[in-house]
Amino acid sequence: WVQFHAATQNPPGLVTMIPHHGPINAYKYSMRGGGALHLGLLRWVVQQAISSQEAQKNPAAAAAVRSMLSGKSFLEWGARIPWQRGKTPLAKFPAYEDGAFQLYFENNDYTDFWRQPGFGMDEYFDSFPKMPILWVTSWFDWYPRTISDGYQKMVKMGRKNQYVIIGPWTHNNFRHTVGDVNFGNAAGRIGSYDDFLQLELAWFNRWMKGDKRADIGERVKVFVMGGGNGKRGAGGRLNHGGRWHYGDAWPPKEIRSIPFYLRGGGVLSQEKPTQEQSSTTYSYDPRNTVSSNGRCIIAYGPAAGKGFGGMGPRDQIELEALPGHGTPGKPIADRRDVLVYQTAPLTKDLRIMGNIKVTLWVSSDAPDTDFFVKLIDRYPPGKDYPQGYSFPVSEGILRARYRDSFEKPTPMKPGHVYRLIFPLEPAANLFRAGHRIRIYICSSNFPNFDINPNTGDPNDRRPRIAKNTVYHQAAHASLIELPVDRSPNAAFTADRTNGKPPLSVNFDASASSDRGGSIANYSWDFGDGEKAEGVRASHTYNRTGYFTVTLKVSNAEGFAATTRKTISVFRQHVGKWTVKNLDPGIGGKVEPTDDGGFVIRHPGETKNVNSVVNAIFIFQQLSGDMGVQARVARKGEGRWARSGVVIRESLKPKCRLAGMFVASPGRKAGWGDPVFNFYRQLRIGDFRGYCTSGNEAPRFPDKAWVRLERRGNTLIGSWSKDGGKWTELHRVSFDPPLRERLFVGIAADISAEVRDVKLLTTAEAKPSGRNGLRRKPSHK
Repeated sequence: WVQFHAATQNPPGLVTMIPHHGPINAYKYSMRGGGALHLGLLRWVVQQAISSQEAQKNPAAAAAVRSMLSGKSFLEWGARIPWQRGKTPLAKFPAYEDGAFQLYFENNDYTDFWRQPGFGMDEYFDSFPKMPILWVTSWFDWYPRTISDGYQKMVKMGRKNQYVIIGPWTHNNFRHTVGDVNFGNAAGRIGSYDDFLQLELAWFNRWMKGDKRADIGERVKVFVMGGGNGKRGAGGRLNHGGRWHYGDAWPPKEIRSIPFYLRGGGVLSQEKPTQEQSSTTYSYDPRNTVSSNGRCIIAYGPAAGKGFGGMGPRDQIELEALPGHGTPGKPIADRRDVLVYQTAPLTKDLRIMGNIKVTLWVSSDAPDTDFFVKLIDRYPPGKDYPQGYSFPVSEGILRARYRDSFEKPTPMKPGHVYRLIFPLEPAANLFRAGHRIRIYICSSNFPNFDINPNTGDPNDRRPRIAKNTVYHQAAHASLIELPVDRSPNAAFTADRTNGKPPLSVNFDASASSDRGGSIANYSWDFGDGEKAEGVRASHTYNRTGYFTVTLKVSNAEGFAATTRKTISVFRQHVGKWTVKNLDPGIGGKVEPTDDGGFVIRHPGETKNVNSVVNAIFIFQQLSGDMGVQARVARKGEGRWARSGVVIRESLKPKCRLAGMFVASPGRKAGWGDPVFNFYRQLRIGDFRGYCTSGNEAPRFPDKAWVRLERRGNTLIGSWSKDGGKWTELHRVSFDPPLRERLFVGIAADISAEVRDVKLLTTAEAKPSGRNGLRRKPSHK
């Protein structure tokens, strides 16, 4: 919020910014939603009064205001809206009372009050400096639509270097478990970073220091929820799963808006209704509201006392808000004032990514009422969830008197049919085959939004029951438009992924599929300049190197998808590998992989350990200039996942370590300090202090290549994303000199693996591009 406000003034020193979890317009996205009052921000205003200087001078008054927030007290105050000046404990602090009333009770329509630069920031986008912006938000915060819309508006204005990140988190919370759902470990990392502060540092280094080496990744990083096994996992959480989508456009170019129509009998279908008369009527009583569950920022029910950490998706059952409001534990879908529409079980996976819009044809016998819509990924019944599970994907609300304009509210006429068009929060979710797409329609969502008394007068606190009707007939076809991904799924296998030249490999892309039909074209790029077409292809590699094979598949609509694999072609230097476990009490074994690597198996494979004394090492002895390189990767979900390349002077537990270059995928690279013996190093849990000054070592993604070279009496550590372009990170010279003959090898500990191992000998110890040792100047 503060960043956006500053940018409206176009200050000369503003070079870049990273706005996350903040609105571009207070009225449209924050203090209100669809014209309804967003109570979470009202609670925030009250909290500010408690921490004020005035409160410090008047503890008794502060205690009275604090009582408004304790337990269910704020829910009770929320049900009394609109408040009256002087009638709440907030009156003890006039400046804060005045702020609350101006923001919530005295400027209900969109007027010039909201257009000032501190509130209507998007009205001044033209004044923003032309600068890179990293837009960040979360699916279960209350700001996904404002960040998504802000990014899209800036791109449409032609502003360059706009990036966006949307994860499955809550407000300023980047965990992979949210609410009672587990999205998988990948959800807790952003690209090659598992620490958001490190990503911010890389961003500022790129745009403020001009460091082009800073890894800021793709322009669009969006987490697509769904795809998990649907079982109840650790902590009793649903394994909903998900994966990151990387691209250069948001929403993706492959998206098409597909209408799903409401039909009689609670059916949701892509077929437009043909009946002349079809509608459903329900009664909404403001004294019996539907409880907020899934995106509410007021911590109550199972989230009580957990703050923002208690937010997030949960099964759609009623939570206890106020006495007489619903039945706690009862499915929301079973309420008589909630309309439910759903598809038949899906026969194929369906993925949505982007903006969602609802069109409802409605009528009411009240001059004003609310219409709230929630999009659900409906799981079928199973062993862990006998009644199924309703996963909340998105939601949106519109106060009917604002159907035409937020500037000029217009009451409804009894019995008159109106068209309401309003957005839901953007979303990205994979609806698995067998699931249903479901929507709820009701007229309340408390305590996320205030209770509409159905009177049309924002100052009238006398509630009345409204009879509301939703139409699903030929002339009034209500619908929800979903951003369906029309791109195909690209997948292929290779019968060999490594070997000596000439290496012949057979590729098969028959596993590729298209959600709407069949694949029309298969294009292969073998990474060495050769290409081919067809569902199957064969290719022979006659030179050494790491070759990225790219498969591109296209469907009949012209949408395409790509996937890649790396083929390792090398002449492995003959020599017997020695397996050495420096902690004999740990045990474990080494399993070779099919691509010239090894997976280390430990007794504690799935345990979270607090040290790395249980690493296993594999060595060969080499003389002269030489080196070793390998691909390191995470295996499993253990806390530690270090693997890398090592050069030692002996295999004794206590000897001078020549060098060790390890990578913990998702963590920082480390360099073994030569003044410490190896055994002592293994007892230092996080290798902190072993990175060179300046912390220029990058964050490693889930997979990366590392290389350690001996050149004379100097060791050089390098890394690569794909085994192609190598970047030097560390260089150390030794005194006394290194021995002529050294042990060269690889190492890994719990949950790690090493693949694509290649030894580099004297013949290759020269600058030779992608495969030999590559000289680069050392860092200052």
